[in-house]
Amino acid sequence: VVSVVKFRKAIIASGSQMRSHSSVEDAIQVEDIYRNAPNEKKLLIVGNTPSAIEAATVLSKTNNVSLLAEGNILPTFERQLVKLVERALSKNIKIRTELTDEDSFDQIILATHREPQTNTLQLEHANVQCTDGYISIDASCQTSNPKIYAVGECADCNHSAALAIAQGRVAAESACGIDAHLDSNYVPKVVWSSPEIAQCGSFDTTNTA
Repeated sequence: VVSVVKFRKAIIASGSQMRSHSSVEDAIQVEDIYRNAPNEKKLLIVGNTPSAIEAATVLSKTNNVSLLAEGNILPTFERQLVKLVERALSKNIKIRTELTDEDSFDQIILATHREPQTNTLQLEHANVQCTDGYISIDASCQTSNPKIYAVGECADCNHSAALAIAQGRVAAESACGIDAHLDSNYVPKVVWSSPEIAQCGSFDTTNTA
């Protein structure tokens, strides 16, 4: 079935795909773990994202938790803040860089970065440009097609609900002819870790000293 929709302006908010991992076969998505939280289990959380850190913080209270982090933990956060979280995590959680004993865990939880849901949209036919699968937008959330805007995960909001909401507001205002712009550096980033951390603005995310 083919549907033809006519519009003056459109906003794409197609979200992201389910996570997968090349070395893990039987795993669940991190969002699903809170529906039926395990207790006294041996768990492996895969990821270095805020979702991974938050899940590790919560689940380590009643479970034996390991964290498989490929690369720096919380790579988009200022390193001095991250050190506070790493120090706290190391008290209860084993942080690993490789997986050699998958079968030893009761449950494996995927909390890696999610890929954008754009591969089925055929955006090339609408003259909408993408970079690494993410829709390219300007400060007004406008794509390379001036009639089309994009917000959220498909436009690489980096799993930030606050940024996605702000993008939605700016895109709607822009589509209505209002001169609206957004600087994502000044939308707060928050991790519900222990201790909780937040940052706003532009920071050095590479300094490991």
